[in-house]
Amino acid sequence: MEFGLRTLYDAKIRDPELAYKVCEYVSQIADLNEGIVTITASSRNYPRAVHWNNPASEQPSFDRLTSIVGLLNWQGIQHPWLDQAIEACLRHIRTATYDDSHTILNAFCLIESLPQTEEVKALYAKLSDELYRARFFCLEAPPKGYGLTPLEFAPLPDSYCRKLFSDTTINDHLKALESEQEEDGGWPISWEPPGKTAWLEWRAHRTLKSLVTLESYKKHS
Repeated sequence: MEFGLRTLYDAKIRDPELAYKVCEYVSQIADLNEGIVTITASSRNYPRAVHWNNPASEQPSFDRLTSIVGLLNWQGIQHPWLDQAIEACLRHIRTATYDDSHTILNAFCLIESLPQTEEVKALYAKLSDELYRARFFCLEAPPKGYGLTPLEFAPLPDSYCRKLFSDTTINDHLKALESEQEEDGGWPISWEPPGKTAWLEWRAHRTLKSLVTLESYKKHS
C-alpha cells in the first residue's frame, strides 16, 4: 500500500479515485490514537523479509501511518477521515522524539504534503535536527553498513529535503552510488529478501531508482 502510493509520488502521478479507495481502506484499519500495523492479519502467512519478523511489526504505530497519510494528502483527495488523521500524525511528530531515519523519512512525507506554514516549517526543522542523530542514517560516503543516505531524502535536485545537505555531501554520495553499479548494470540491495523473486524485484527497483537519481543530478549540474 505505502509502496504503491510512494511509486505514484515518485512518478508524479495523481490518481484521486485510486487514492480515495486506499484512504477508505486505511480509515477502517488505522487507529488515530495508536497508528497502523506494518504486517496486517491478512498478510501474516505470506513471505516477507527477515527484518519484519518481530512483534513490533504487528503492533500499531505512527511510523508508517504518517507516511501513508502524507502520500494520500499529496494526492489532493478530500476524505472525511483524512483531516483527523493529519492532525493525529502532526501531534505525534510534535510530541515524539524520532530516533530512526526510516521513521523520519516517513514523517517528511506528511510535512511535505501540507501548506508550508510557520508551524510546518518548525516541524521540518525538528525532524531535520533529529535526522542527524538518528539510527540508520549514513551521512558519510560511502556508507559503512546498512542505512539511509542523504540521497534517500533527496533523490532529485528539487526534492523537498535537498536543502538539508551540502553540495559536497550530495556529490560524495552520488559518486558512491555510481561506484556500486555491478557488471550487469544493476545495483545490489543491502538487506535479505524473502526469496529469489523478491530479490529480483527489489534489485530492479533499486536499479531504476539509482539511475533516475544519477541522471537527474547530472542534468541539473
